[in-house]
Amino acid sequence: VARSGYASLIGDLLAILANPAEGPRFRAFCVQHLWENYAKTDAKRQAELDGVFRERLGDPDVEVRREALLALVRLGKPEGQQTAEKWLTDPATADVRDLAIHCLALLDRRERIPDIRRCLDDPNEVVQIAAIVVLSTWGDTASRPAFEKAAAQSQRLRLQRAAQAALRRLDPPPAGPAGR
Repeated sequence: VARSGYASLIGDLLAILANPAEGPRFRAFCVQHLWENYAKTDAKRQAELDGVFRERLGDPDVEVRREALLALVRLGKPEGQQTAEKWLTDPATADVRDLAIHCLALLDRRERIPDIRRCLDDPNEVVQIAAIVVLSTWGDTASRPAFEKAAAQSQRLRLQRAAQAALRRLDPPPAGPAGR
């Protein structure tokens, strides 16, 4: 709204989002843009958007569900945290587990480290990488053996590189002589 000056943008995005004939990617972009315009609206419209984001957590399209969760987490809504925690461990939500990990990192939910650490063995490489990134960013030295194993033994280059970067985060280079 602020960038385009188009006053009906939010209404149009809501109409597109509700249209089942639209593709999942476009509908996900609608959720993303609704979040981006959230702060520029009044309290009544924000309450409506809160409901839309909550409703879209159950959307049939995974892309839309992912954007809805991200919006709720970024807005600091309790449903965002609750959903991220549920999606982290629920076997039925394997397709969004990587996002749940990143959302819990955004929320700084370090008490979930044991659950995230279990994701280091997830069959999905994207979930493993998300866990490696978050755990190493948090300085979780207990995960070092898993990082070392992935760095040395993984047949997947992306996983190897993520583990190598994690080890570098855990072991920053020693400070050199002053002036260098």
